[in-house]
Amino acid sequence: MSGSLLETVQGLLTRTYALEAPLDEIGRYVIGDAGLAILYSSGTSYVRSHSGGGARLLVRENAGGLRACIYYPDAMIETLEVELESITRVS
Repeated sequence: MSGSLLETVQGLLTRTYALEAPLDEIGRYVIGDAGLAILYSSGTSYVRSHSGGGARLLVRENAGGLRACIYYPDAMIETLEVELESITRVS
């Protein structure tokens, strides 16, 4: 495995589901702490999960229709990147 965490995930999705059509670059649908603060600048208290903190699928409505993204806390991404790097070194 090589490349960024998102490139690795995109490759896994493509192989797992035998997708022949190219996926859009998934980075445009993934946000971190800064993206959450920008998109939900009125407050994130209503952006919650039954399981507490962690990744969340966020759906919002605006004039253009429904929008969805996946939120991963920055700390979670940092942990996953470290784990990916250690796996890559072993391979």
